[in-house]
Amino acid sequence: MAAKIASVRYLLYFIAATMLFGSSGIVASALPLSSFEVCFMRLLVGAVAMGLIFAATRSTLPRGVPARQYLFVALSGACLGLTMILIFAAYRLVGVGLGAVLAATAPVITMALSPLLFKERLRPLVIFGFAVVVGGLLLLNLSAFGGTLSVPGVLCGLGAAVGTAGMVVFNKLARDICGVPCTTIQLACALLVAVIAAAAGEGFSFIATIPAASWPLVIAFGAVFTALAYFLYYRAIDQLPMQTVSVCAYTEPLTAVVMGALVLGEVMAPEQLLGAVCIIGGALLGELHVKVPARQRRSARRTYIRCIRFARRHSLKRAA
Repeated sequence: MAAKIASVRYLLYFIAATMLFGSSGIVASALPLSSFEVCFMRLLVGAVAMGLIFAATRSTLPRGVPARQYLFVALSGACLGLTMILIFAAYRLVGVGLGAVLAATAPVITMALSPLLFKERLRPLVIFGFAVVVGGLLLLNLSAFGGTLSVPGVLCGLGAAVGTAGMVVFNKLARDICGVPCTTIQLACALLVAVIAAAAGEGFSFIATIPAASWPLVIAFGAVFTALAYFLYYRAIDQLPMQTVSVCAYTEPLTAVVMGALVLGEVMAPEQLLGAVCIIGGALLGELHVKVPARQRRSARRTYIRCIRFARRHSLKRAA
């Protein structure tokens, strides 16, 4: 009974973390900063807050761990920094909802790389889910090239997905470093990436121009939506089955889509909505271990093809 209660507690931790991630674009939209400035301040405050958590919990770095595992954690953090820079750019260009949906293709990328990196065999359901995700991306690209969606925004969202996949892969390679130490190193390395990008670009002068009224939101964004969210995230995934983690991770894009519609008034065109459903549904399908009868697979395939054709015709009519 106690083990079951603990499992529920960690599941709530994980869902809370993903909902915080999904809501971060809403908070970012309220700040009078560019996408890069939002990312930099989030990482700066988040890294400082995570350092305080590291000290408050009296955590220590694992000893006797091979040096390459620390390298993998550092690379995971670098991917995290790159992902944050790209995802906030996508939020500005294509909206919070679609940006999060594009970034949600990360598990599919990870699954596609798993045979090469981890010698894992791809199941037919995974391949079919991958095909559905690709179809969803094609639908979004129809909108992009039809002028209703930003092509750079789509590329930034997909780049964020690649960065997230890299973060997951490197994290999986560092099996002996987890929890608070792992998160602290990752946020520190992510901040380092942002510092290098700022030094090579617009510099750090924007910090002095942040309005005094915006600082409470900046601090809350870094402390709550970054440090606390990642603390809950890594605390949970150490205790939950990977199947549960994979499925519940899609709380993030769903939260972003719903919050984007309710708070920012974002409205998707029919083909964009169908593309978003294909991306999330296909990625979820790839995580399932359910054997689907051949007749149902053929029926689902025919329905999917009809939806793609309908959305394509609708998009061409709108372009005309």
